[in-house]
Amino acid sequence: MSAPLYGDLATVKSMLGISDTARDTLITNALTSASRAIDRRTGRRFYADGVTSQRIYRPERREAWYVSGGMVIVDDISTTTGLIIEEGYQGYTGSPVGTFTDISNDFVLSPENALALGFPITGLQRAIGVIQDPYILLRVTANWGWPAVPDEINLAAELLAERLYRRKDSPEGFVGTSEWGARNVVRIDPDVEMMIGPYMRAGWA
Repeated sequence: MSAPLYGDLATVKSMLGISDTARDTLITNALTSASRAIDRRTGRRFYADGVTSQRIYRPERREAWYVSGGMVIVDDISTTTGLIIEEGYQGYTGSPVGTFTDISNDFVLSPENALALGFPITGLQRAIGVIQDPYILLRVTANWGWPAVPDEINLAAELLAERLYRRKDSPEGFVGTSEWGARNVVRIDPDVEMMIGPYMRAGWA
């Protein structure tokens, strides 16, 4: 299944002043590129898989310490439905050894109330202590991604798609105006950056 688009084709066409369907493919391509560019820029994607899958984490490398316990930073989780947290052991060869044990009840999901506010779960906080053994692995079964696409991400994709579509008329990086003549196309749209900035994963830019 292909990744979904952010924003709306009809909205981008309205922004461009286009009412016919002759250029729908070009505009859709621009919206696709804009959507995936936002994913890469923010280091995450704003849609859910729709099905659960497993990912394995080594807590030693992803755990932060808080007074109330250790927090393991994970990829975005879109829902608690189907969420399972298991603990296993990594052998000296780097491969899991033996079986994994369900320890879901040992963790509190973070941030608190994230899903109710439209944000994903990004951390698994152990109620007591931290995982100090470097050979411990966590296997997390989850529906990965975001609960829903934020409004700012949709609008950012539409603005970027409009810009990308118009880029075909400025192959050398210049656009013309009757009053000022040719001018450079701004490399990064500050409005797009402003809207996606708060959604960037820490350490990702």
